[in-house]
Amino acid sequence: MGLFKRGNAPDRGGGLPADIVSRMERVARHALTPGSQDFAQEQEAQLPLFPFAQSDPSGFLAALAQTVTPLGGLAAYGAGCTAWNLLTSETRQGAAYDKTMDGAVAYVRSIHLSTGQLPPYVVDHWLKRGGTLGDW
Repeated sequence: MGLFKRGNAPDRGGGLPADIVSRMERVARHALTPGSQDFAQEQEAQLPLFPFAQSDPSGFLAALAQTVTPLGGLAAYGAGCTAWNLLTSETRQGAAYDKTMDGAVAYVRSIHLSTGQLPPYVVDHWLKRGGTLGDW
């Protein structure tokens, strides 16, 4: 790799770009901005991840769950959004998906967002994991 190489070099964490945390934070900021219609930042952050997500959904989820989710915060929420956006209903499953979405749910609960402020898939995950609307 040259000194002036542009783009994102994959890290040793399974094919995610080295700037995955900042990418996931951008996705989260966009997702949490009410009425946002500017999808350019979200697309720019997620588009380079699409080939990995499509060619190896399990590996992609495992990499997110291992690399981003433990950090919590905006990055964890962005990872959950990205998993939802780039994968299909058939591939959005398993322990790595649950860990990724658990991290996303933990973040939005920690900042006290109401269920009405969230995409339905976030609330559905909470309910699927045994949470209730009453204890949100």
